[in-house]
Amino acid sequence: MRVFSQHRNGFVESMLSRHVTVIDSTEASLLSKLGLAWQSRELLTHMVKRDLNGRYRPASLGRAWIFLRPALEILTYVVVFGFILGVRTTEMPYALFLCSGLVPWLFINQTIGGAADSLASARHVMSKVSFPRLIVPLSNLSLALIDFLVLFAIVLVLVVAYQLSVGPAILALPFFIIMMVALAFGMSLLIATWSVSHPDVTIGVPVALRVMMYLSPIVYPPSFVPTAFRPFFDLNPVAVIVSGIRWSIGGTAAPSAMSIVFAAVFVTVVLIAGLVAFVRAERRMIDFL
Repeated sequence: MRVFSQHRNGFVESMLSRHVTVIDSTEASLLSKLGLAWQSRELLTHMVKRDLNGRYRPASLGRAWIFLRPALEILTYVVVFGFILGVRTTEMPYALFLCSGLVPWLFINQTIGGAADSLASARHVMSKVSFPRLIVPLSNLSLALIDFLVLFAIVLVLVVAYQLSVGPAILALPFFIIMMVALAFGMSLLIATWSVSHPDVTIGVPVALRVMMYLSPIVYPPSFVPTAFRPFFDLNPVAVIVSGIRWSIGGTAAPSAMSIVFAAVFVTVVLIAGLVAFVRAERRMIDFL
């Protein structure tokens, strides 16, 4: 009995000396949730690598589809709008104009469109393992960002190939890219949160994204927008981001200062609202998935 008591006391002391994480149902602040997500960055890296490998492993061409899929889509738009409809731009070659608009849009479309599906695909893990649920949309964002960086490198190659002069406006490029990432991530969090309890959101998102694409200067220049609709056009944050990226790399017309300020405020509000909504719904997500 004495030997058992000594072993039991030693076991209790060793357990008390360890760091113990207690999981309860109390509400946590947004900053603490972000801190937990940062502490779980190794899990995020693992999920991104797993999804990246799993996405192209069954295909015979493998990761070459990172280039081929958007290249085929861009080629389709070039043929339809550039050759059949005869859309022209005076500030930069249409192929570069189209690529510099489609690459940011593909990132926004992929991030927002995959928000709800990312939660559904991870429900088997979420029901068994406790981890910051914010990791799931972050993984979806990271995959889209990898594709964006690869494709945007091609855009920069086209800038060099067309011998466009790059001026001081290039310094504003990180600002518009950050706005793009923040807008896509904030909207993806809102859509992921709504889709948990409202499945109709998942059905309506592709339609809304398609409408948003044609309301933004992706395949046509802003000069095509009638003057009467221009004030509403300037309130579109996607239009501001795309025009800002083109201005930074190709010297096209810059978006107005007022539209940039409005877009920056809008994106900030959307990002904060998305984070708050997602964190509040995190505890009951698995009950609906």
